[in-house]
Amino acid sequence: MMLLGPMAVHALKMPSVLGSPGKSGDASEFSEAAESAADSQDALVSQFKTTLGSILLAQKYLSVAFDQADQAAALDTQIASLEGDCGTDCFKRAVKLSRNATESIGEKLDAKTEIGATGKTNYALALPPYIRGTLSAKDLASAAGSWSKQATGEIKNAGMMGGTKLKKKLGTGMYVAQQTPKLAKNWAKATKQIFTYAKSSNIDLSKVEGASDFDLGD
Repeated sequence: MMLLGPMAVHALKMPSVLGSPGKSGDASEFSEAAESAADSQDALVSQFKTTLGSILLAQKYLSVAFDQADQAAALDTQIASLEGDCGTDCFKRAVKLSRNATESIGEKLDAKTEIGATGKTNYALALPPYIRGTLSAKDLASAAGSWSKQATGEIKNAGMMGGTKLKKKLGTGMYVAQQTPKLAKNWAKATKQIFTYAKSSNIDLSKVEGASDFDLGD
């Protein structure tokens, strides 16, 4: 779905919650052996919540670094919401806020906005959660794609009445599957921009875990 470039080398493969179909075995046999989409939905949603939470935390620190106090406060509130019972509507708010933050922070990076010592400290604090989030996004995109395919098949096989009920039951997972590719692509796209700014602004990356793994081709 997306390329994280050199980052992909360092992403850890997470065990699939969906199982692996046989090469050419009986489809009904596989269906009985594998978890249903409803059973595995919670694991997918939890993975999405963790990944998105890391990105929001990074964006909060970046917002503080660039003196975007209102945005930082909104991100902090949304991070707290993710830690609770966050359903589809909660995720929609978080995704919208993250996209807006990506855009506004990107404008600061493009303009090479100067930041002081405190700003640099907060900028450096943003990098570890950003790294975790972008690397996690690769596995999330793979899991979301597989889950979506399974869920779509189950809804189709459930018939008109059953399918309608199942579609509603799987609503949060379907939203996650729909949003993940676009989010992961945006986060990956911002990677070079974020690290290029750090280097040009003499932000010390030597103590930032994982920063040395990013070969940005410069």
